[in-house]
Amino acid sequence: MYATETGSPHGVKPRIIKKLRTILGFGREFNLQPARQILENHNLRCTAQRNAIYQTLMESKIHPTAEELLALVRPRLNSVSLATIYNTLEAFVQVGLVRKIPVGNGTCRYDADTSEHAHVSIQSDGDLMDLPDDLSHRIMQNLPREILAEVEQRLGIHVEGVNVHLVGRKV
Repeated sequence: MYATETGSPHGVKPRIIKKLRTILGFGREFNLQPARQILENHNLRCTAQRNAIYQTLMESKIHPTAEELLALVRPRLNSVSLATIYNTLEAFVQVGLVRKIPVGNGTCRYDADTSEHAHVSIQSDGDLMDLPDDLSHRIMQNLPREILAEVEQRLGIHVEGVNVHLVGRKV
């Protein structure tokens, strides 16, 4: 079942699907070779579904939910189900290919950019955006090192990365 102008099979609003298709440039062909190599490097079996899901997520400028990702992948891969999207995303998260970002109300968004960078979620509409690189870099560089060292000492861990997630509202 495809999302239509009047509705969607998984609750994704038609305006969001249209926005997603515009942002991602639907209609262009994807080169799946880089995704195939990345999946193989992470010891994941390279199926057409995994390739299409990862490639779509890599090329997105937004951080889609699983339902939004399904709407984006379906025109290319009609046979994919929402369960396959969730299972594939979880496999990607487990091997570090994708970042899972909880944004409230049980909703998660997914980001194929796993580098250290900051996000901001907008409370009113649930959107999630990357902070501009310069601001993200300044936040990451200005985290107090002594606090991170104390976290490591008190918890007996080694901090390998930091995720900064700001929450805001439109003004």
